[in-house]
Amino acid sequence: MVDIVSFVRNSDYDLPGLIESLRRSVKLCGFNLADVAGKKVLLKPNLLGAYPPERGITTNPDFVCAAAIVFREAGATVSIGDSPNGIFDIDTCWERSGLREACKKSGAREIHFESCGSTKVGTLNISKAIFDADFVINLPKFKTHSLTMMTLAVKNLFGCVCGVQKARLHKKHFRHGEFANLIVRIANAVKPALTIIDGITAMDENGPSSGRLLNLSLIAASTNMHLLDERCSRLVGIDPLEVPTLQEALKLGLWKPDSSCEIVGDDMEEIRRIEFRRPATFKRKIFRFRFFKLLEHLIWSNLSSQPEISDEKCKICMFCVRACPVEAIKIPSGAKKPDIDEKECIQCMCCHEVCPHAAIDLKESLLIRLGRWYHGLTKGAGKSKCDEN
Repeated sequence: MVDIVSFVRNSDYDLPGLIESLRRSVKLCGFNLADVAGKKVLLKPNLLGAYPPERGITTNPDFVCAAAIVFREAGATVSIGDSPNGIFDIDTCWERSGLREACKKSGAREIHFESCGSTKVGTLNISKAIFDADFVINLPKFKTHSLTMMTLAVKNLFGCVCGVQKARLHKKHFRHGEFANLIVRIANAVKPALTIIDGITAMDENGPSSGRLLNLSLIAASTNMHLLDERCSRLVGIDPLEVPTLQEALKLGLWKPDSSCEIVGDDMEEIRRIEFRRPATFKRKIFRFRFFKLLEHLIWSNLSSQPEISDEKCKICMFCVRACPVEAIKIPSGAKKPDIDEKECIQCMCCHEVCPHAAIDLKESLLIRLGRWYHGLTKGAGKSKCDEN
């Protein structure tokens, strides 16, 4: 059976229109809503932290509310659950993001993964709420990510790991490939029945919390999360073979670049014309060249972009200090703001991810700049099949 990816245009978060667009999106991608009648459905949005909807960082609450209504009207008992970054107050996250109000409006139950206990899957501890549901419906936000290039279907499921465990995993798996492999294994354990991506307002540049907002007017859905990530990446001009989670899925035999699929729904030509910008950590396609792959293993810290605290933007909220899994950020004696110890920093970008003031800049290393120069010399070389599509 050929997998299906549906692309549906929807320009805003007006609830009645959104409900109809989501219902159409789900039907087009081959998911049978009749199957959820009498079942427990868990909606898993992106609740990164205590950010208001207008910041475009979390899955829009009206998008989540509309999805909950669609599944409730199909006869399901619906819950909405996630685990935000461990430095945030959980109730503040639900309140400020609008997701608490979405639960009230839709009649869905609010679930905090932190309070549900966890289930051991191999070496992973995943929220028990995932396995208590008959269907997990994944509701990510369409964004870039400083560590994984894109945060779409697969990356969103890192939230199924609870609270402070995330920091420990960042510390243990800090290289792009290692972290991506971890995320793919988590996603494979969760096995969402369906993913519906909120790309109505998307984010590029330095996501997942400090990027530029774009109106893509897109709802993307599929029962195959890896294929959906591939097609969404291609849609905005990103080579899927450059996305670490897709690289790892390929190694694990979960996805192939030449996988056949059916694309259904609305015309996406307008989106293809948008200049979608990468995060600074993935500015150029330098890692496809063997020379730089060798350097990655030999001198990782010099190859990675380095987070840097902006004097102008820093409000001394200390979120970066609390988020750093290796305690590389401190306020030196006599200083007025935190400072990052570059020797201790593992470039996990947790500080960049959680800063509510977008005060963590990403400074390109010498080798990244060298790679940009090298890419200019070899422009057009090493072209992959994905570039041609």
